[in-house]
Order: sequence, then C-alpha cells, then structure tokens
Amino acid sequence: MDFTLTPEQQAFRERTRACRNALFGPRRLDSAVTSEEIAQLVENFSVASSELRRTTVQVRELTSRLAATQAKADVFLSTSDSVLAKINHGQGSLGLFVNDPGLYRRADSLFAELKALAADIRANPKKYVSIRLF
Repeated sequence: MDFTLTPEQQAFRERTRACRNALFGPRRLDSAVTSEEIAQLVENFSVASSELRRTTVQVRELTSRLAATQAKADVFLSTSDSVLAKINHGQGSLGLFVNDPGLYRRADSLFAELKALAADIRANPKKYVSIRLF
C-alpha cells in the first residue's frame, strides 16, 4: 500500500515538527525566546489544530461511508446465502436443475437432438420446407 502525503499533509507535518522542536528541541521555551518566536509557535499550533480538526471530520466521513458499504455488503451476502441455500435444497428451476442429475441428462439429450435436427435441416432443407408458387 502506498502512503504518499499530499502537499497539505507534508506542510502540516513540517509545522508540527517545528512546534515540537520549539518546545522540546535544543532550545526551551523560556524568557530567552522572543515574542516573535512565541507568536510563530502559537500560529503553528493554531494551523495544526485546524488541520487536525479537518482531518478528524474527513476520517469520520470515511468511517460512515465504510459503515454504509459494509451494511450493503452484509445485505448482499445474506441474500446470496439465502438464494444459494434454496438452490442447494432443490427449490426453484435452477435448484431442480442443479440437484437432479436425471433432469440434466434429459436436457443434455434434448440439446443433442436439437443440434442434430438443425444440422439435418441445413443438409436437407427441402425435406422440411416446401415452397410452391401457383
């Protein structure tokens, strides 16, 4: 599975890294940090927070779509299971055909006879069709 980051995600990662480095990196947040650096840090936290909220909304939407898809798949599988159970128990035309070997043999025989009849009609059309003009 390929996990490439979008440009927005890469920017978010960089801002988060900058915040982490400002707090826990070689320099500590103390009186030696300028107000501009603190303002930049607060700005980075604000942007990261809004992006995190937006990402959370996207994850929730994805989760709800996945739940809906799973519900549809469950209904499909349940219906398929019901249909296959009926076929397996010999219910319906397909169930009778699948579960009755004699019916299969008779149908196979019927198709062979129809094929032979079609071949005979092609070979001897006058035997089956006669056209008389006045």
